[in-house]
Amino acid sequence: MQHRHISNSVYTLVRQAALEKVAHDIWSVIFGSGVVLGAMAIGAFIGLAVPRFIPPPELDPKGPRQLTLEQAVALEWGLSKEGQFARKNADTIQWATRNEGKYARQFMSWNQALLSEKGGKKLCETEINRLGVTLTVEGKPAQKGFCTLWIRSPQERKFVP
Repeated sequence: MQHRHISNSVYTLVRQAALEKVAHDIWSVIFGSGVVLGAMAIGAFIGLAVPRFIPPPELDPKGPRQLTLEQAVALEWGLSKEGQFARKNADTIQWATRNEGKYARQFMSWNQALLSEKGGKKLCETEINRLGVTLTVEGKPAQKGFCTLWIRSPQERKFVP
């Protein structure tokens, strides 16, 4: 009889411990599910609220279309570093393509050797010093700080025989 009472008591304790474990596990699952659902709700709220504050990109009013090869190349160039530089410096690009810019490029080409440096001085200055040329500007003579440079193309130059 004593053995039966002890068995029943142990059975009751084991059963009660099992029920408590199941109850604890259920509460853990419920709490974990609540955390996950709460995180999903916050994510959904943010996902729906944020786009209202960020304006959508401007779309082509004509709708999607296929670009020609020329348009695709122009678009690619426009997005490149060179294209971005050209957009930021449009005035400089326009100046360079006008007659002034073309002449400036020719001028630099014609005088490239004279404008190069040797010993920290421009070759044209060295040549002026060698020849002993004095330049008078507004009645003031100058012996340093100027150069003689070509202003005509090689075909238009005239030399003394």
